[in-house]
Amino acid sequence: LTDFRTPDPWNEFFKKLRLGVKIYDLFSEVIGANKGDIFHTFSIGGGMSAEQYRLSQQEVEKVKRFRAVSMFRGPMMTDKKGHAKVSFEMPDYVGAVRVMVVAANDNRYGNAQKTVPVKTDLMVLPTLPRVLGPGDKIMVPVTVFAMKDNIKEVNVSIRVSGPLSISGDSQKTLTFGKSGEKDVYFQLRAMQAVGASHITISAASAGFTAKRIWQSGPLPRGFTIPKRRPASRAKLLPSVFPTGEFRGQTMP
Repeated sequence: LTDFRTPDPWNEFFKKLRLGVKIYDLFSEVIGANKGDIFHTFSIGGGMSAEQYRLSQQEVEKVKRFRAVSMFRGPMMTDKKGHAKVSFEMPDYVGAVRVMVVAANDNRYGNAQKTVPVKTDLMVLPTLPRVLGPGDKIMVPVTVFAMKDNIKEVNVSIRVSGPLSISGDSQKTLTFGKSGEKDVYFQLRAMQAVGASHITISAASAGFTAKRIWQSGPLPRGFTIPKRRPASRAKLLPSVFPTGEFRGQTMP
């Protein structure tokens, strides 16, 4: 979504066209005979966009803090002044979104885009693993964002359901002197059971509330975590065989 460009219909519809010559090839008959990476042999459709996508897949994937949001609203008419109003119901999201608009009127086309921040006066952002195994113990960091200076004390609480239990306090208090962010930590422990888990983190202050819900998928039925014995040190002991040949033996 970040690398997606706003469509430009003017450049697409009125671009220069090359001579319309039909060509044929036998790549479909011989391409299977090649070995190795065919990208070094043939350029197969897609142009620069396909090559750019292939190179982006080779880069190290970075961890993203926020979930991706993508929404679309179909064709709609504007008023005589060219104004239109569109409403979207944002999901549980913190960050920024890019609004892209493509317009058309007869043979006239245009586009525009703008980055719009998505935030509230009080926000919480937990950092949680995707999957928990039976018996796991984790420390859950929760970042609380106070976007206004009149937010002073914030009560942060955590609730769990499923095969999870809270170790220690389930509610803590943060004090803000001005707008900013602070971290608070909770301890959780997974029980010796398999199933879906829900974690609800809430923050409340005078006139401000925030909530985030996290869900982990259940592990497969019959899933077991293998136990491995600790590796022992090995020593190389010399030994002499009747033929006079020297060999080494590995002993635990």
